Parts: sequence; C-alpha cells; structure tokens
Amino acid sequence: MLSEPRFWDRSKRRAWDRAIRFTDRVAAHPSSIRQVVEWINAHWAGDPAAAESLRLWRGVLTNDPQQIAKLVLADDDRGEFLRDTIPPIFPIGAAERAEMLRARQ
Repeated sequence: MLSEPRFWDRSKRRAWDRAIRFTDRVAAHPSSIRQVVEWINAHWAGDPAAAESLRLWRGVLTNDPQQIAKLVLADDDRGEFLRDTIPPIFPIGAAERAEMLRARQ
C-alpha cells in the first residue's frame, strides 16, 4: 500500500486525491492513456502557458500504467508538478468525494 504524505494545504491534498483516482483509472483501463493524450493535445497544445505541462505529460504518458503512477505519485518536485497539473479528464463526482473524505477520518 502506498504511504500517503502529509499535506501543508488543501490544494495539495486535493491534488493527491485526484492523482490517486487518475492513476487508479489508468491502471484499470490502460487504453484510457490514449484518451488523456488526445485531451492534452486538444486543450494544451496551443497554449504557451501550458507548454511545460504538455511536454512533461506527453513524456509521462508514453509509459505503462505502473510507471505513470510512480512518476505522478513521486515525492519530488516533478511529481508535485504533475499532480498540480493533472489533466481533468476523469472528474471526481460528489459520491466519490464523500467516500474519499470518509476514508480519511
């Protein structure tokens, strides 16, 4: 089981939760990697402000689901950047949010 880090603010906590859900979904459905690539190309490719995110995510998404999870959940600056810029292709619904809150208590 992955050891959950301690967080210094809510935005980092939410980024971690999104990353867990993202990596779980990619692991459960490896074909979804192609969907994520299509999404980032459609939404970030023409935006100069997103150039670094696009470059990093394109590289990350060339890996298998286990390596993607390792990179996104890494306790380093790159992992934090990836979590903070995770593509919002897998929204977290209200029921899933409530489940996440219950799990933390």
